[in-house]
Amino acid sequence: DLGVPLDLAEKYQAADQAVFQQGEMLEQVEILEQPETGERRYIQMIKVPVPDATGQIVEVQGMFWDVTDRIQIEKAQELQSFLLQNIAEGVCLVRAIDEVIVYTNPKFDQIFGYDVGELIGKPVSILNYTDETVDAKAAAHAISKSLDLHGIYTGEVRNVTKNGVPFWSQIVAVRFEHPDHGLVQVGVQADITDRKEEELHRQHTEHKLQANAAQLKLVLEAAQMGTWE
Repeated sequence: DLGVPLDLAEKYQAADQAVFQQGEMLEQVEILEQPETGERRYIQMIKVPVPDATGQIVEVQGMFWDVTDRIQIEKAQELQSFLLQNIAEGVCLVRAIDEVIVYTNPKFDQIFGYDVGELIGKPVSILNYTDETVDAKAAAHAISKSLDLHGIYTGEVRNVTKNGVPFWSQIVAVRFEHPDHGLVQVGVQADITDRKEEELHRQHTEHKLQANAAQLKLVLEAAQMGTWE
């Protein structure tokens, strides 16, 4: 029992009259609010004109069913899509079985220099930097292996843009079961190139100072030995 209130019942009757007069099917979703609890239910309504043998409309048949679960799922998906589209970091979904990209948000495409949707269907390894010492596929497999063992991966990775420009990113990745793609890994990434370069410069400076200090120590020790002699 949907407990249709009077105002909604009157609206249904008006819809019947419109279908009867226009001779066209009407389909819409109405919101039914339970006065006791304030709970909202979504009711799918279809009204169809029924003609007689001469083609004259003689009655209107209606069908109603509760579609609240479907509407709530759709609204949740809309919210999820909005959040993914507007999140400040890049988001990428990779199918676990073959490590192929199945989703990227606009920020992710921007970070890597691709057009929106251009990465869909491509292997995730193309995002990883490679040279004579670093293998892009091995880097992708390392993330997958960490997810297999720990269920999460957090780290800094060397990536490359579409135009071949290397950069550093911070990534956090987890796995979950996607209704369309099966087991996927979702990664949230942010470009940390400036921070990483500052860190590397600081480390280089520290190593250089340490080397200079060690060399100075040797010079001073040698000078003292020469004085004693």
